[in-house]
Amino acid sequence: MKRSISRRSFLKAAGMLGAAGVLAACGGSSTASSTSAAASSGAASGSAASADLPSFKIGIIYSSFTDVLGYGFKRADTTAGNALNCELVFVEATGEEAFITGAENLIQSGCDGIVASQIYGAMIEACDKAGVYLMYSGNTITDPDLKKLAVANAHYVGSIMEDNYAAAYAACQALYDAGSRNWAYTSIPIGVVAHYDLRTKAVENFAAEHSDVTIKANYLTSDITTLADGTTQMLAAYPELDGFFDAFGSASVLASIYSANKNENIKYACMNTHEGCESGMEDGTVVFFCSGQYPTQATSLCMLYNALCGYPDLFPDKGEALLRPFIYVTNLDEAAVFNKYFAEEIPDPGYTAEQYLTLGTCHDFAVFEQYAKDYSIAELEKLRG
Repeated sequence: MKRSISRRSFLKAAGMLGAAGVLAACGGSSTASSTSAAASSGAASGSAASADLPSFKIGIIYSSFTDVLGYGFKRADTTAGNALNCELVFVEATGEEAFITGAENLIQSGCDGIVASQIYGAMIEACDKAGVYLMYSGNTITDPDLKKLAVANAHYVGSIMEDNYAAAYAACQALYDAGSRNWAYTSIPIGVVAHYDLRTKAVENFAAEHSDVTIKANYLTSDITTLADGTTQMLAAYPELDGFFDAFGSASVLASIYSANKNENIKYACMNTHEGCESGMEDGTVVFFCSGQYPTQATSLCMLYNALCGYPDLFPDKGEALLRPFIYVTNLDEAAVFNKYFAEEIPDPGYTAEQYLTLGTCHDFAVFEQYAKDYSIAELEKLRG
């Protein structure tokens, strides 16, 4: 049995992205800016670059490279670009018009390929006309007409994203294993952002598959500024709550649980990570968070590089995204390892230049699949020590 508290307020993605950097697939107001980095600059881990490798100019379009997630993406991209002897141009954009303009400007500047976190038909057509390869990172195409256009296009490489369903399901399992049975959750209304749809479906399916789990309430919004109020409403309306899944990974949600003095009774699991996750794990409130998306962004650059080197048909099916896992953190030991490889002061978060060099020159989709399969805290320990 489920009762819902829903708020459907659709804000422009520019405001949402500026606040959290997590809704890269949304539309919004249009702004764009760019910075350029030569292959010789950036992280010291770029020493694996070989002068014998073909050099390309690659544009990367994302909402912001200054927030936590975007800054991590830029560091990972720089590591991969250095390893593959490439010049990178970083463009910040929000909204359809800005992404299209950003792509057109990159084409005019002489870029050989583009990695983008949003894809539109005009971008696909412009890249094809100019002979520029286009890679979709962080999401997949769900619109049937756009997918048909992309799959048929010779210069569309494919898409890569995290397995949001699996991560959200794992978060639910952590709540269940912690003894929680009466849940509430936050997310975005279905149909607005594809990867949030997957997170919501995972929670609903988990509850449907476990008869002793009841979803007491949910708070669905596209306005992250209302999450604290929405959480407080649910906590007040359902004092029996003992589990909370936060699809946003918002510090305001966890803070609201503490402010209501519910942290001793409620276990919290979230997508992404935020300030408060580790301290919450220390006192037993937080049982799960996940992150580590940075190598996915740079892996998309490696896939694009394969296409530029003469292997444009890397994907067996360009209509299906390559799924990579998040890094799951369920205890303080795992959190310590996570920080060791993903903290902001780490120049090459996740993979090192050596891994990107392998991916960029493998010419084999199976290698990318294996890297995705092996991606975990334990594997990072083996790779990096």
